[in-house]
Amino acid sequence: MKKYTIEVSGKGGEVYIFPLTDEQKEKLENGDVEGDGMSIDEITEVLEVEFISDTDDVITGLYPNPNLLDIRVYNENGDKIWESDEELNLQSDEVEYLYNEPNTLVVEDYFKGTPFVYELEIEEEFDPKHLSPIIVEIAETIELLTNLKYKNVDLGPYKDWGDYWSKGYTFYLF
Repeated sequence: MKKYTIEVSGKGGEVYIFPLTDEQKEKLENGDVEGDGMSIDEITEVLEVEFISDTDDVITGLYPNPNLLDIRVYNENGDKIWESDEELNLQSDEVEYLYNEPNTLVVEDYFKGTPFVYELEIEEEFDPKHLSPIIVEIAETIELLTNLKYKNVDLGPYKDWGDYWSKGYTFYLF
């Protein structure tokens, strides 16, 4: 078996989804949450959570744009054997559409870094033409590459979390 490490780096988002009551939605609208009219403390108070990340509905991914994303593949000796470029095809016929319901707050925490690291063991040499993205579209506003496939096999079970850091929040109210 041949072992490969696949690192996926770039710009993306960690998205927190909050279902809202009518009263919560009205408070967020009146506070102009989408126009940065509220502080994080005010928002968490309306949501009745301690931290803006306190939800079970979290989706993490990178923007599926080859200029904002980099994929590097290393062999078991740590030698880089392939790196993506601006010609990388990140189109997917299988886009999953999530959270299009009314009374929802979508919080996008922009980040930069290497959120995904995969360990792959295969019989043959690695061939990048077998890599394909898994794309999720959230509330018709945010598209994220949330995982990769190799030869149509979801690599999610082989994924570890890398390092990435926050660059700021955007709020979408539905």
